[in-house]
Amino acid sequence: MGSGNIRWAGFSDLIERKIRQSVAGIVLWSENSVQSDWVRGEARLAAELDRFVTVRLDDNNLPIKYRNYHSLEIFKSKDEFEKLLDLLQRKINQAAIQQKSSH
Repeated sequence: MGSGNIRWAGFSDLIERKIRQSVAGIVLWSENSVQSDWVRGEARLAAELDRFVTVRLDDNNLPIKYRNYHSLEIFKSKDEFEKLLDLLQRKINQAAIQQKSSH
């Protein structure tokens, strides 16, 4: 393994830690990202943790595993973008309530 691979391994661990610490794992699906093993792995982890928020940036063909999730299609309308903001605000509020109740 070259030294470049060691740096990427550390980056992968960092991404995983950040997803685990997050309130929401927002996956932005585009024509390019649907082909990325990295993005698919991040999406899988966010879904496993029940933090998956899926957003389509263009009229791409989602990976089959993620087609059953509701995707906000922000490329279609401002209303879809507003729905994304509302969803994220609800997730943040829920996390704050859970944090207060655990203390």
